[in-house]
Amino acid sequence: MRLTPRSLCLSIPIILALACLAIGPADAAADPVDAFIVGADSLAGTGGDDALAGYVVEHQILVGASVARLLDEAFDVGEAGDKAGEAENVDFCERVARILKDQGGSGVPLQMVITYRGWNADQRAIRVRAKSLHDLGNANARGGQPDTAIAQLKRAMVLFE
Repeated sequence: MRLTPRSLCLSIPIILALACLAIGPADAAADPVDAFIVGADSLAGTGGDDALAGYVVEHQILVGASVARLLDEAFDVGEAGDKAGEAENVDFCERVARILKDQGGSGVPLQMVITYRGWNADQRAIRVRAKSLHDLGNANARGGQPDTAIAQLKRAMVLFE
């Protein structure tokens, strides 16, 4: 069989489909943000700042989401009475965010940490309510209740602002 530009173009979708089948189905439990957090935490404890810096730069697209998730977890831990755990999470967020900024990456994750540290109890309570509405809205969207989800997400957006 002779390859022509037309036959090559027609075979590309088939090749891509076969490649996807060879790779296998995506694991729904695999979350790149969780994987980044675990990897960064491990390197921070065993490899030092040089190893952590390399990891942060290599995975910089995940830093913002990771910092945001860890800050939310810090809220939860602090609200449950573990202020030391909260401080540890926030310190780790700052360490990762500062490395990213120092390596020429975005300064937004570091600004998130600075903002978080400056919040008072009322601002934290608003954030907790907004996050709860956001999570509930997402659950309702997945559960086939789009109108309820939209209303909850809009209320969450108002609180986030």
